[in-house]
Amino acid sequence: MPTKTAIRRQRDKERKHRVNVVLVVISILVALAVGASQIWYAHQSKLGNRPSISAQASIPRPFAPGERMVLISVLKNFGNAEAHDVSARSSLVPGIFKTDQDAFDALPLLDNGKPNNYLIVSPGEALQQTLATPYVLRPQDYPLLMNGTLKIYFISEISYGDSFGERHGRQVCQFFDPATSLMTFCQTHNSSF
Repeated sequence: MPTKTAIRRQRDKERKHRVNVVLVVISILVALAVGASQIWYAHQSKLGNRPSISAQASIPRPFAPGERMVLISVLKNFGNAEAHDVSARSSLVPGIFKTDQDAFDALPLLDNGKPNNYLIVSPGEALQQTLATPYVLRPQDYPLLMNGTLKIYFISEISYGDSFGERHGRQVCQFFDPATSLMTFCQTHNSSF
């Protein structure tokens, strides 16, 4: 029969073993938590350190009968990293459209048929382009424009890469609002992908 001392030693040994097992399990859990937090931090850094390219149209002078309709398109990197291999296809799309989708369905874009390509757009850098309709605003169409029947859409499709090699894109849709005489963002077709 084991003595009290032997039993106590055996219990101390088992208790030390349990403590060691618990310490090993805690060490493994801490290592996993540290690894997961490093992965999360790297992901957050990657998300926060990326370009964000968008375009916006403005009217350089009021639309007038007998003149071509002209818009100024500004492509800008609002992000905090360089955008690589930027490609922008923008257009001025006039017509009698009931919905924003009708304007998109009127594409192909009414530009020269090829996108404007830029190698790198730095953070905060803006590039400007002039877009014009191929025809003159007729005097009989001017009241239709000013009452909202004839609509002028600015549509842009942009694609670009980030420093991690991932591709991003954006659609921009604006229309002429006769109430304000400004370009206003559409309810749809303003998205990033």
